[in-house]
Amino acid sequence: MNNPTKFKALGYLRYLSVLFLLFSLSACSSMVTQQDYDPSRNFADYHTWSWAKTPVLFTPDNSLTRSGLTAERINTALQAQLPGKGLSFAPAGTHSDLTLQVTLANVQTTDNVPNYYDGGPWGGPWGGGPWGYYGPWGWGSGPWGPWGGGYYGTSTVQYMSTVLQLDMYDTHDGRLVWRGRATEPSGDPSDPAQRSKVIAELVQGVLSKYPPP
Repeated sequence: MNNPTKFKALGYLRYLSVLFLLFSLSACSSMVTQQDYDPSRNFADYHTWSWAKTPVLFTPDNSLTRSGLTAERINTALQAQLPGKGLSFAPAGTHSDLTLQVTLANVQTTDNVPNYYDGGPWGGPWGGGPWGYYGPWGWGSGPWGPWGGGYYGTSTVQYMSTVLQLDMYDTHDGRLVWRGRATEPSGDPSDPAQRSKVIAELVQGVLSKYPPP
């Protein structure tokens, strides 16, 4: 006959396994930054910047993603942070050293994260993994413990990420000289101030790679 207490314990431990999965996803979802650049350029020669004819590109490009408010937040973040990198916005009527363009994209990301599968009322994630709660040879919940059955595997999870890419072109020859990119899981900021903070953090992540070594 089925034991209600046993099934209740199993359900609780599976719930803990889900929490463990979500925690693992959170742990592996920090911002990723990348850069590419033309090593033949002397970036110390660049002092001013201006916007390209189309300052911000949205991907996918539709009425749901395009936002003048977001474009202005990007402009504000760059105006605030680029002087710290030795780049000032070129005064009106003057020629800048660099022309900047930003691409903001929403992309689907796939990750493999660890996942715990319990095998009995004492086989939950608190059992200590494959060798049991009290270490490699303890009596806990691993396959070699008397209450055994727990083991680790992986789960494939998909989620949306936000990518902010900054391209810098040499204004004099029109060639791309530097590209920086920051990627992090997409959130759902609840108010304009929070949205501005998210954009500022993405811009900071991109500029952490500038100037190149």
